[in-house]
Amino acid sequence: MIQPHDRRIHADALRRQYRGNQWSRFKRQAGIMLSSVALGAVAAPYATLDQDRLDALTAWSVARAKLWLASGTFADAEVSVRIGGRTYPGRSARAVIAHPYYRQSVEIAYADARRGAGLAPAG
Repeated sequence: MIQPHDRRIHADALRRQYRGNQWSRFKRQAGIMLSSVALGAVAAPYATLDQDRLDALTAWSVARAKLWLASGTFADAEVSVRIGGRTYPGRSARAVIAHPYYRQSVEIAYADARRGAGLAPAG
């Protein structure tokens, strides 16, 4: 025989299962949304910037990373700069970071990344 408390236990178990399923669906959909935003933020600058801007962005990023790693020392790190297909080694990392062309390249890449991250969920 089925007692009223049996129905309540069964209903509680069904509610717990439903909540668990909803939580799993939410995590999966949130993961898909976040991955599409990240993919859009990475793909948009890569698709819209020309090779010289990508080289400038790479040189700026490498210079920032080398200065971060060399923080606390007085030595200025050296980076290789690629302009027009030619590589120029031995440039000052601080000079590369301070140069307006490299800073402008980074700002353009950030703007494209924000635009790509915003448009990715629409896709």
